[in-house]
Amino acid sequence: MVLFAIVGELGSGKTTCSTFLALKNWYLRGKKTFSNYHLFKIPYIYLDSIPKLGAIREGNLYLDEMWRRNP
Repeated sequence: MVLFAIVGELGSGKTTCSTFLALKNWYLRGKKTFSNYHLFKIPYIYLDSIPKLGAIREGNLYLDEMWRRNP
């Protein structure tokens, strides 16, 4: 398993970069794609809740707007 985290300021292109990686992995490698944001012209499985994350066994997961709250 490999984990990439794309971090940066608001409007710096994080989602665009993630979407490019999703397109590349789907088109060139044929990987199954999961995402919590809508991908245009890329076949993917939309995740709208946290319990659905547990069902993923293979493929690539692209998440947008992952926030951490300070206690």
